[in-house]
Amino acid sequence: MDGDIRPQPGPQEDFLKSTADIVLYGGAAGGGKSWGMLMEASRYVNLKGYGGIIFRRTTPEITNPQSLWDTSFEIYPLLKGEPKSGALSWFFPPHNTVIKFSHMEEEKNKFDHQGAQYCFIGFDELTHFEQSQFTYLISRNRSMCGARPYIRATCNPDANSWVREMIDWWIDKNGFAIRERSGILRYFTRENDEIVWVDKDWRDPDGRPPKSFTFIPAKVDDNQILMRKNPDYKAGLRAMSRVDRARLLEGNWNIRAMDGMFNPDWFEIVDIVPELEQVRAWDRAATEVTEKNPDPDWTAGVKGGIANDFFYITDVRHFRESPAKNEEKMRQTAEKDGHDVSIILEQEPGSSGKDTALHYKSDILAGFDVEIERPSGDKISRAKPWCAKAEFGKVRLLRAPWNAPYLREIGSFPHGKKDQVDATSSLYRALTQRKKVLRYTAEPEDFRITGGIHYGGIYQTKDTTIYMLFMAICGDTIYVYKEVVVKMPTAEEIARFVRIFPGRIYGNTEMFKDGNSMSTLLRRKNARIHENVMFDENGAIAFINSMLRRKKLIIHKNCPDLDRQLRGWQIKYEKPEHTDIGLCKALCVVISEIKKKVDVPPIEINDGYRKDKMSLHQRFKSINTLEYQKSEKNAWMA
Repeated sequence: MDGDIRPQPGPQEDFLKSTADIVLYGGAAGGGKSWGMLMEASRYVNLKGYGGIIFRRTTPEITNPQSLWDTSFEIYPLLKGEPKSGALSWFFPPHNTVIKFSHMEEEKNKFDHQGAQYCFIGFDELTHFEQSQFTYLISRNRSMCGARPYIRATCNPDANSWVREMIDWWIDKNGFAIRERSGILRYFTRENDEIVWVDKDWRDPDGRPPKSFTFIPAKVDDNQILMRKNPDYKAGLRAMSRVDRARLLEGNWNIRAMDGMFNPDWFEIVDIVPELEQVRAWDRAATEVTEKNPDPDWTAGVKGGIANDFFYITDVRHFRESPAKNEEKMRQTAEKDGHDVSIILEQEPGSSGKDTALHYKSDILAGFDVEIERPSGDKISRAKPWCAKAEFGKVRLLRAPWNAPYLREIGSFPHGKKDQVDATSSLYRALTQRKKVLRYTAEPEDFRITGGIHYGGIYQTKDTTIYMLFMAICGDTIYVYKEVVVKMPTAEEIARFVRIFPGRIYGNTEMFKDGNSMSTLLRRKNARIHENVMFDENGAIAFINSMLRRKKLIIHKNCPDLDRQLRGWQIKYEKPEHTDIGLCKALCVVISEIKKKVDVPPIEINDGYRKDKMSLHQRFKSINTLEYQKSEKNAWMA
């Protein structure tokens, strides 16, 4: 190398001398980590075919004043390097070898390097990266230049990071580095996405050896050049908060911030969760990262459920993109979760907030069970209920790469970003204040009716939307085979259905209100419906649940809206909701009319709704209704 570039004696020199495949260097502020990383990256710049890359999590962390890119101008010109600021790269003669600087802000950015080969890979502040990003880049650490590929990383202590677990052997019970173990090599492989420590002589089935790894701690006292140039640097570290002082000055890997509401130690990370009825709650943002706004809010989607008094958080989606990309990712998440997972969206104040929420519900997430919620109270108040549950050890996280960044955010709450906390508050509120009305979990089926007794139910809303549902009773099973929803229909439109239907049709009282009601208009067109004068919603719900439990209510694939409504009908404040469940109401119209004609005492109480064990056949046998006859009307069921 040209120029007077050499490491300082001590940890920095040990870092540059290490023969390990992977070396982690640092563990406190001011230990000379940046210089050590830049020097190590330049080791083979005179070797033809060499290429190196240094990562920070975001681009601003690379280009900010006094950051890595700025510091590289103090070293690489001495090696005759030529900077290309637009590409954040240095090129070195005589072979035009390159050292690149790059980011991996999103977890998926690791795939930007698919197919790449880097002899040297550096991670500055490794605790800021996901473990999956680090392990994926290990597979890109290869080269044909003749030098052995290697990885170097730096960091400051972070008790919530996956890095803490990886270096556990080098850390004592109090959280401080064991100096006697500094630089000692250990060997690891990966099994089922977990790091497994093995002997040096271990080989995989293909004969490949394990990767060697070591940790070399350093503190500000090890950086004598910095102490001479900036004697007040150490005093600045002493002036920090107790937690930051312990981490950045003393190098403590166990201490966690406790100036917020949550202690990350309250949360148990588990590998398996019980069967859950899950909900995903979103806290939306719609701003992408730009030079003018390098740190906007995130969109966060938290999924989970409650079982045995434990609040389980099973998945967290966390991203910040343009509005169009946000919508695309939320739709993709809903499709991956499936239709059994309800979705909670917060509605921002004002008419624009309402319009945006309705846009997501009717367009972006159309076909899914979506509920719009108007949050009340401040963020701290909304977080208090599940904070108390967490303090008693009743909140568990499913082990995944999102655990560490999630715990970092909640550990600092109410300071810093709050997106994941807000989404979790919405999720917990949805799970604790709401329950399903119906226990409907079956998938719609494809069937044809070959006999039975036919019934129809019509439910008219106050805005004159008509919900119609048609079904057949065969033995002790109800088969629902047709749904119709018409907004502000004419009487003739409804009459066409009524006149050809081979059975009795019941309507709710809204259809019989006055002399010019829908039922009157239908009668004038020779299409008669029967009034359901004893509408018993609670009794109908109990009876439907009994049928569902015995798998005696079958829904046809031609009824997707009924399927969605059955899954999404909720109890709120101890009563069934009455929003967007018109087809469920039409079903209740038919069931409650049948129940009023059969005197069966209730024998079981559950969730406030009566249930009984009488067969459907027994209920229907005394009812005077039209028997099914094979005729041209069979086309109705086709």
